[in-house]
Amino acid sequence: MRFNIMPWFKLPDADAQDVVDFALEMQTLYDTDMLRTDRIKIHPENAWLSRGATQLVPYIPENEGDPLTWGAYGVNPERLFELVNRANAAGLDTVTHADGSRLIKRMVDIIVEALEYYPDARNRLDHLTSMDNATRDKMVLYNVASNASPLFYNELDSGRGGVELFKVMQEAFAREAHGQYTELAQMYDNLSLSGDAPGAPIERAYPAYLFQQAMTLVEPSIPDAEPFPDWRPKMTIDQVLHAYTVAPAWQMRMEDVIGTLEIGKYADIAIWEKNLREIAPENMIEEANVIGTLLNGEFTHREGM
Repeated sequence: MRFNIMPWFKLPDADAQDVVDFALEMQTLYDTDMLRTDRIKIHPENAWLSRGATQLVPYIPENEGDPLTWGAYGVNPERLFELVNRANAAGLDTVTHADGSRLIKRMVDIIVEALEYYPDARNRLDHLTSMDNATRDKMVLYNVASNASPLFYNELDSGRGGVELFKVMQEAFAREAHGQYTELAQMYDNLSLSGDAPGAPIERAYPAYLFQQAMTLVEPSIPDAEPFPDWRPKMTIDQVLHAYTVAPAWQMRMEDVIGTLEIGKYADIAIWEKNLREIAPENMIEEANVIGTLLNGEFTHREGM
């Protein structure tokens, strides 16, 4: 496997330059195509389920008479601006855990502003659980990289028909903002997909499982689950394959050696038992079986051996 180590920035009183310096120190030790350090992970807020993610509209109060809340930053935007710019100035990219619509709006602005001074930066936003349309359109316009975990948007967290989501978020805004990743897949080519272990069980984080989720909007672990959010487009097999190959290779700054099968590249290959384009989306988990994997052109797994 290839690993990318990301020092974590989460504490509100952490020193941005200290984190950048630590990442650069790690880069002197780990800077190969098998193990590298070239980015910093930012985790600035909690989740929408706990009403902790920062939103552009207030949450529905948990109890009658409770004051309105919009979530709260763990790391405020001023610190986020400083860290992104210090990292980019040092040649490092950032990856931000981005759940709430207000944080995502601020981070897109910060990333776009940084691009003016560091045009080679490839900062990425992960999860994108709640995002208004204007922010989504700006991400596409400036090609801001994104990563989504399909399991975070369906009925597993949102409840049957969105009942849990609509208890927490105003329905009109939730219908605009929740689960925008499949819209992004229709609008640009810079969306990657992944699981989020250990944030979710590893058995629900492997590619075929996430292919099926993105292509059906259904949570396979829930009996008789329905598509949700059912107002979103479903991704196609070509879109999910791009989001697992070409897009992440670019986001990792490795598009010259992985992501496509071309002469001179590393030949990191997964061999499937069946043609994925001939498998019905709802049958991906059952029928999309990997029978071989290669790393640098050498088998790391071969069925029966």
